[in-house]
Amino acid sequence: SFKKVLDEKSRSDSTTLFEASTGIGDCYAASGEFSNALASYEKAMPVAPAPAAVHQTLWKIATVGAKGKNFARSNDAAHRLIKSRSQDAFRKKALVRLALNAEMQKDYAQAVQHYTAFLDQHPADPSADEVAFRMATLTEKELRDSRKAAASYEQFITRYSRSRYIDDAYVGAGRCCDQLKE
Repeated sequence: SFKKVLDEKSRSDSTTLFEASTGIGDCYAASGEFSNALASYEKAMPVAPAPAAVHQTLWKIATVGAKGKNFARSNDAAHRLIKSRSQDAFRKKALVRLALNAEMQKDYAQAVQHYTAFLDQHPADPSADEVAFRMATLTEKELRDSRKAAASYEQFITRYSRSRYIDDAYVGAGRCCDQLKE
């Protein structure tokens, strides 16, 4: 019974440490002190009371790392989420976070690869139309590949005919076709 009390006390202390560390990290993040926030979140990871808490903290690391332009830590956390047994929502957000990080670093080919992976794995997701449109736009404007962009826009038009981006996709497809004629 003494051992049981010690075990419960230990669990209680680790939960308190986890909550304190993530709370402090949230405060640092809110005040723009991203490196301190990341340090607090990393401190919380080993004492997370459950896998769901680990996944939530990894997501915080991924988002705060990106805000602080610490893409290595953000990408690492996103990759860990993708490989984990986290909820599907976290894995989806992690794929998009990787794409956004690549965009912020002007690695547009990598961003398109991550968006493509998202669409391959989650074609019916409510945000799939936005991801597909963003991918087509990047292919056209940043990679300057009119042929692939036209194909992406046409695929978008076929799959997402009720999207709020449909008119822009028609304009993009037309623009790309005009460029291919030149």
